[in-house]
Amino acid sequence: MKEQNAYHTDFEKEQQARDIAKKSVGEIIREHRTQKGLTQDALAAALYVTPQAISRWETGQTAPDINLLIPLAQLLDMSVDQLLGGNRRQEFEQRLGEAAMYGEAATLLVCEDALKEFPQDESFLYRRACAEFLIGKNKDMPQTERRNYLNLAAGHMWKLHQAYPDNNNYIGFLAQIYVQLGEREQARSILGKCTNPEQADRLLANAVLEGEEKINLQQQRISKRITELYNELLTYNTPDSIATAHALLDITMGKEKYLHRNYLGMLYFAQAEFCLNEGDMAGYEKHMMEAYEAAKAYDRDIASMDHYTSPLFDHITNDYDDYSLPDMAALVENVLYARKLMPPCRAKRLVIEQHIGCRS
Repeated sequence: MKEQNAYHTDFEKEQQARDIAKKSVGEIIREHRTQKGLTQDALAAALYVTPQAISRWETGQTAPDINLLIPLAQLLDMSVDQLLGGNRRQEFEQRLGEAAMYGEAATLLVCEDALKEFPQDESFLYRRACAEFLIGKNKDMPQTERRNYLNLAAGHMWKLHQAYPDNNNYIGFLAQIYVQLGEREQARSILGKCTNPEQADRLLANAVLEGEEKINLQQQRISKRITELYNELLTYNTPDSIATAHALLDITMGKEKYLHRNYLGMLYFAQAEFCLNEGDMAGYEKHMMEAYEAAKAYDRDIASMDHYTSPLFDHITNDYDDYSLPDMAALVENVLYARKLMPPCRAKRLVIEQHIGCRS
């Protein structure tokens, strides 16, 4: 009860930030009408409407008809943009910046006021849902109030998703809201709507899944990114990039390199290509032999492995091979017949073919 009272005290203080949001369109009309010395009757007569219509505009019960905007703005000596709050949006943006000092509850109040004037504004709609979500994450708040805010955030985010179905950020945000509500299966289902697989996997791994399944997907994502970096280093193919690729294998997969042993074969193959381009035929032969032996070791060991030895990837199963490299033994053999990598000397070529077991 004490914590609940403390929260409400803070919330009441933050409500004082409501004055951050300034006048409505009706208040703008009333203020400028008064400044011009016009009564409601006089303004009504000039616009050919009733005084009651003017009163309803100024109290926010109704809004001026679109056909009256230009003559109304002219009578009040202002632009239509000013009348409709064209510069008001900028004011609300400034007020939202100030509201951040008061906390999320104050931000929510300003968003609600802004949406009274800009009910379809995507940015204000999104920030309202964000504020509700962040308030709902507050574990010091009573559980019932937390769920109320989270459900509000979910409802508002669903409306945004329906209005902007191509925006994957709204789908991701919805998933995080349902995780906070304890509805992980719902969060997982929602991510199925995401058209960005990378974003969906990231949210699954970091926010939705739990236990072994979470670790498994996290390790798969790390493995994929290491594969991409490794291939880029080999494609760059300089002594420094190859040395970096070799160090990457040692650090992430261990000296034995049991995980995706093809990596080691590809490394030696890249070194052989570099030597060939430099005219170093001895180096070319040496590294092609290493690539071939690494490929044979991979083919031999991968079939008998029960688990991976690298601690970084100890939860990835053996049948997860989406990012493996081509059959290295066959690749090394084929390289000898690729014109751009052929040694210029046929005698040297025959020696290399004999050493790595290729057929003439």
